[in-house]
Amino acid sequence: MALAMTSSSPQPPPPSHRRRRSPQPAAPTPNANPKPGPRAKALPLLSDVGVGRDPAAIKYYARVASNLAGAGRLRDFLLAAEGLRAAAGDDPSFAARISARLLSRGVAAAVRDRGLPHVLEFLRDAERVRVPAAEMIDADASDAVAAACRMLLEERRMAEYVEVVEALARNDAPNLFISML
Repeated sequence: MALAMTSSSPQPPPPSHRRRRSPQPAAPTPNANPKPGPRAKALPLLSDVGVGRDPAAIKYYARVASNLAGAGRLRDFLLAAEGLRAAAGDDPSFAARISARLLSRGVAAAVRDRGLPHVLEFLRDAERVRVPAAEMIDADASDAVAAACRMLLEERRMAEYVEVVEALARNDAPNLFISML
């Protein structure tokens, strides 16, 4: 019994002597900080776009549209381009800021995945939005369109081939004609 009394670990006081803590509010999570950090930047609004307004907004939305095209989301690219054109009016800097490399990557992927009719519809709609997509296409995308056209000829689908050539002529796509030869 003497051994139990010399124990080095202190015993807690009986429950009636304990203090009750008042419940404290939960600590905020790290992501619940209402103040943006020093590196956080507000995204430009579409209403910030326009002649004489924020040129960074045009650059931002052109980059968004280019990334959509590069990911093969040509319909989404057209929606972004159309919205930006509506907000910016006749500001020519938007089309000049679109990445031809990303647009071409998306067109080449669309030829492979969805076929020529989808790409021709995209080129027609891009012209309607005043984005000269047919003129911006690089050699890889032109080669993909040309290969699809050659496949139409090899399969003797002449009516479809003629439709494609007519559509390309309407879209004023000289670089696509050169690769078809």
